Amino acid sequence: MVKHGGWAGLYDPNFPEVLELLETDEPLPERASRVFKLTPNLVAEVPLGSGLRVVVKDFGWRNFLHFWASPLSKSKALRSLQVATHLFENGLLTPRPIGAFEQRNEGLVKRAYFVTESLGETNSLRECLRLSPGQGKTRRRLLALLAEYVRQMHNCGLFHRDLTLGNFLIQGGQLYLVDLTRGRVKPRISALQRIEDIAKMELVPLDRLFFFKLYWRKQKGRELWYRLLCFRAALYQVNRRLRRLRRRVRRFL
Repeated sequence: MVKHGGWAGLYDPNFPEVLELLETDEPLPERASRVFKLTPNLVAEVPLGSGLRVVVKDFGWRNFLHFWASPLSKSKALRSLQVATHLFENGLLTPRPIGAFEQRNEGLVKRAYFVTESLGETNSLRECLRLSPGQGKTRRRLLALLAEYVRQMHNCGLFHRDLTLGNFLIQGGQLYLVDLTRGRVKPRISALQRIEDIAKMELVPLDRLFFFKLYWRKQKGRELWYRLLCFRAALYQVNRRLRRLRRRVRRFL
């Protein structure tokens, strides 16, 4: 762990210019070449003095309970770095991690940055599937890439816990996994945990069946686990509709 000003963290020594991010009070959106997201986490592409373009995730708080509990755990930035490093070490693609930094006051996390190399222009897997209707070769190729990535990810012990199609980016015909904050590295991923991750992708039925056959292969109990997957995916859809309804009711009130 290195200290720099009021920050502490870890970074790739091949990219010392990343420390520039910690040496200014200028808001990230004003320095950014692109802003991908504003709330609850700010995600922006920022050019550094060397010409390197990085993506910075500046973590916000969804509620105060997380803030007050922050002295009890690693910051989201350091957890993201740990997961990204694990993926890299196991040959799985994610934007190259460059650093993770945090500011704390009396143990409470005030700020936390997770920094990766920018991939440049990309599309999400969700967008690519939307633009490839039917069950043609392009769609099946994308689903085959997804099944192989997720299978390897689980086999190497990563339980992502937020595995949506929007969290896969495509560049050069390859998948890159992002949004690693909730990920957990475990000695072994159980079948139930695998089902939880896959169900969150909310694939349409034909895509789900095609994906599952490639992912599960000839392992025992495939039919039973597929039925459980369909049930779990249906529950996610119900919960999603209920959340939308609650948001509309709150706006009305």
